[in-house]
Amino acid sequence: MNDLKISVIMSIYKSDVPEYVRIALDSLLNQTRLPDEIVIVADGPVPAKLEQEVQSSKF
Repeated sequence: MNDLKISVIMSIYKSDVPEYVRIALDSLLNQTRLPDEIVIVADGPVPAKLEQEVQSSKF
């Protein structure tokens, strides 16, 4: 089972609170089993502050 790959798909929206997105991403990165990839999909245009929060995440 060690060759099992885990992907996480997360969508963000213009009305999302940047702090909540950061909390969600931090949670993903603090799991016992880290995902092999995290795919973030912007569902339409998002504010610069939200995009900046995603770009500054440490994944």
